[in-house]
This record gives sequence, C-alpha cells and structure tokens, in this order.
Amino acid sequence: MWKESIAISILLLSCSLVLGFSVLSAKAIGTVCIRADGSIDPPSAPIQQSGNTYTFIGDIYGRIVVERNGAVVDGAGYTVQGDGTANGIDLPNLTSVTIMNVTISNCDCGINITSSDHIVVLRTTLTNNNDGIALDDSSYNIIYGNIITANNFEGIYLYYSSSNTVSGNQIMSNQFDGIYLYSSFSNAISGNQIESNEFDGIYLYYSTNNVITENNITNNENGISPYYSSNNRIFHNSFANNKNQVNPQTSLNIWANGYPSGGNHWSNYNGTDSDHDGIGDTPYIIDADNQDNYPIMSPWVHKVGDVNFDGKIDVKDVYAVSRAYGTTLKGPNPSGLYYTPVCDLNNDNKIDVRDLYLVCVQYGT
Repeated sequence: MWKESIAISILLLSCSLVLGFSVLSAKAIGTVCIRADGSIDPPSAPIQQSGNTYTFIGDIYGRIVVERNGAVVDGAGYTVQGDGTANGIDLPNLTSVTIMNVTISNCDCGINITSSDHIVVLRTTLTNNNDGIALDDSSYNIIYGNIITANNFEGIYLYYSSSNTVSGNQIMSNQFDGIYLYSSFSNAISGNQIESNEFDGIYLYYSTNNVITENNITNNENGISPYYSSNNRIFHNSFANNKNQVNPQTSLNIWANGYPSGGNHWSNYNGTDSDHDGIGDTPYIIDADNQDNYPIMSPWVHKVGDVNFDGKIDVKDVYAVSRAYGTTLKGPNPSGLYYTPVCDLNNDNKIDVRDLYLVCVQYGT
C-alpha cells in the first residue's frame, strides 16, 4: 500500500511540474507582431484573425507590435501582461488602427503611439504600468472610454502631438499626472473623470490652443497646472477639492465661454448668485493674470448629444454625427470617413439613424 502511495505522490508531483512548465512556457511568448501583410508572428500567439480584425483568445505575456494599417485589435477582455521593461502595445507609423477591450499591465508604456494618425483606443484598462497611453508626434487620434489607473508616472502623455481627442476616460490614482501635454497644441480634452492623481490632474508644458471642457477634476494635488502654456480655453469643468485648483505658472488662459454659457465650477468659490442664473456674481480669482469671470454655481452636467462638448446641442453636433454617418468600429468605412466614438451615442459600435435621432431630439437644448 505504501508503494502505491509513493507512486501516486510521484505522479502528482510530475503533473505539477509539467503544468508549471506549461504555464511558464505560456508566459514566455515575448513579442507578438501583427505584420504589414496581415500575418501574425508567431502563428501560435493566442490571436484569431478575421480579415483586418485580430481578436484575442487568451492572455498575452509579453508585448504586441502592430505594423498593419487598418487593423482592429480586439482584446475581448483578455490581458497583455508585461515584464515591466517593454511597452504593452506599440503602434509605430500607422494609420486607422483600433485597439479595444484589453487590459494592459506591468509594462513600460501600456500603449505607445508614435508618428501615427487616426488611431482609436477604446474601452481598454491600463493599470500598473509606467505610463498608461503615450502619443509621440501623432495627430488626429482618439483616446475614448478607457480606464487608466495606478500607473507609476502619467496616465496619458501627449508629446509634440496635436489635434487629438482625449474624451470620456477615467484617469485615477496615477503617481504623477492624470494627463500631461508636452509641447502639444489644438487637442480636445473633454468629459474625463480625472481624480486622485498625486501631482496634477492636467499638466500643460509649453502647450497652447488646447480646449479643455467638461472634465471632472477632483482630489488631485493640483487640478490643472499650465506651465508657460497660454491661449488654452478651459471651461465647463468641475474643479473639486484639489489641494490647489489651479497652479498657473506664467500662463494666461481663457477660463470661461462667455455669458450665459459660463466658466467652470469651483468647489471653493464663495460668491453668491443673486439673480439665480447659475452664474456667480463675482469672478473666481486664480492669480493676478487669470480669472474665471463667469463661475458656475453647480457642477457641470454633460448633455447627451453634445458631441463637441461646448455646452449646447446645435447644428455643429448634427453635422458631426452626419459626417460620421455610416461608419462602424470595425469597418470597412466609406472612403475618407472614420468611426468617431463620441458620435456613437447609443454605443453600438456603429453610427446610424439611431445616433442621428438622439442628437436631433435634443436639438436646441
């Protein structure tokens, strides 16, 4: 009997060693490439191809390099797990690529976009990386609906990048800044929840002509810090319980959208609203050169259908949805047109009559 027990023990130990080796082998995938010709290298990677769509069928331990224009990489809820030294997903010199539905952790940069345009990063989770998402010399990209939390440095980092949209993201508890713009201009930063980052909610370094609207900027060391960054339009945001709401550092910016549209909501504003129009009677003073002339008494609430985040639903919003009409997340799309997530008002991955109806029914509000 004791011989049988020993034999069973040896068998179980052998199975454990084999299983352990299999797990270690799975984690040793290393670099996975989606090549320009559409092939997957190595072919054994847990990715299933259907046309230009590449869908995960398992976790990836290592990194992904995308070389194919027009690719849609759908993580399907799986994870890219790095070793802390390489980027999770690299997108170099590309156009019209979508990254979606993937969790990326323990990487140098979760998603690194370099010299690329019309990249969409949608519904991803980036956590415990050095940087969450970085754009370097890249324009006309959309970072929308992602969860970016607990990264060691920046949540989203724009470096010499312009005309990008960063919208609808949850950017929380990063160890430096929620969003950092370095020499970047004409970007739209809108509708984000930017909370409990250890330095700045938004940091602007020599960055101008950006539009920053409808963000909820809460419990950061500094709500927003423009450093030698002037001519940015900053309105309809809610600044709440930041240690310093604004740290302007030699900058002159526009803090309101006129009357009656209004400026920003400030949790430490102690003015009155004697005429009950929702706008404070006195300006909110930031420093000697900056003030919000029309502080909003209550936190800003986004209107469904206000796709350009200007506080009203009008012909500009109808035009934006009409312009993207007929596009879908996974394409193919009509020539020259791109899927725009903010115009997909019912979140069904396509822009059609339902979205046009939703914006039209709210027209004029």
